[in-house]
Amino acid sequence: MYGNLAPYDVFNASLLTGADYEGPLELPVIMPSRLIPESLTPFTRARAQKTGLENSCIHFFEHDVKFRCVWRNPMRYLPLFRRCRAVIGPDFSMYRNMPAGMQQWSCFKSRTISYWLQHEGVEVIPNVRVSDERSLDWVFDGLPRNSVIAMSTVGCCKHRDDRRYIRLAVEKTVDVLRPSTIIVYGAAPDGLFIAAHKAGVPIKHFDSQFALSHKRGQEVRNGDR
Repeated sequence: MYGNLAPYDVFNASLLTGADYEGPLELPVIMPSRLIPESLTPFTRARAQKTGLENSCIHFFEHDVKFRCVWRNPMRYLPLFRRCRAVIGPDFSMYRNMPAGMQQWSCFKSRTISYWLQHEGVEVIPNVRVSDERSLDWVFDGLPRNSVIAMSTVGCCKHRDDRRYIRLAVEKTVDVLRPSTIIVYGAAPDGLFIAAHKAGVPIKHFDSQFALSHKRGQEVRNGDR
């Protein structure tokens, strides 16, 4: 599409070839997924694995610095994504203290990569990331209804305000998207997911890498007694 201009496509506009858009921000439309993964693998670990990704789903619930390379050079990692069972849409940060424009750009990057991967034949589980009330006007645009979706609670359960916004995100996600299943990476206390439970939306929970490491350490310590 871009020919000799490809090196100048710093906004990755070429990834959106053929895309449809929704809402005032014209966010790329993502197709639904019916896949419920058996296991999750963080992007940084997946990069180091030569085998064993066939039944795993790659996720980006890590610090942005660990996967910004995907935005900078997406084609480099396409063979990796094609080796796995599925990919959860990138989780570019949308902190509440960010200006709205920065939040929107993070969201747009996530949807761009998600659309492009689907266009390339990769199974993508849409990722939902809500920051605060400001994001509710646009964050669900382009996301599919009645789909398996994913969200992370890592780092979002310690403080009262954080928990309030996770609860708000779940409530709005259930109300707007009517997901068939919610994949949760990190803690999934009933009090935060009460809207999903009331609506009969199944929760598929996966421990974070930190929680898994803590459990393994505890098992080792118990075994030494």
